[in-house]
Amino acid sequence: MSAARDQLRNPAALESALARPKHAAGYADADIAEQAATLLWGIAENQPFVDGNKRIALVVTLTFLELNGCTVDLSEDERVELMYEIAEGLTVEGVTKRIRAHLVARPPIDESEPE
Repeated sequence: MSAARDQLRNPAALESALARPKHAAGYADADIAEQAATLLWGIAENQPFVDGNKRIALVVTLTFLELNGCTVDLSEDERVELMYEIAEGLTVEGVTKRIRAHLVARPPIDESEPE
């Protein structure tokens, strides 16, 4: 088994967490803030990895937001605090409120011009 595969404790828990934004959008008409919150909370709470679940949840969620033209205007300290609050029992609704309050639309990336 590879080292990366050894770190995935529960593939079904990861798949479930990754499906949450799509289900929230399809069944609850969730906006991007709620979709991001369900993703963040799902990975952090499902604990699919042996280690680093909160860090991975945050990176995946920030990437999800960026791919959808948004970012969250939170300092590094505020992001850490949010992850601790999730670990201490902050609900998806609470995470959604926090993300929504700090959500910022990003200008689209122009992929036609080389960097």
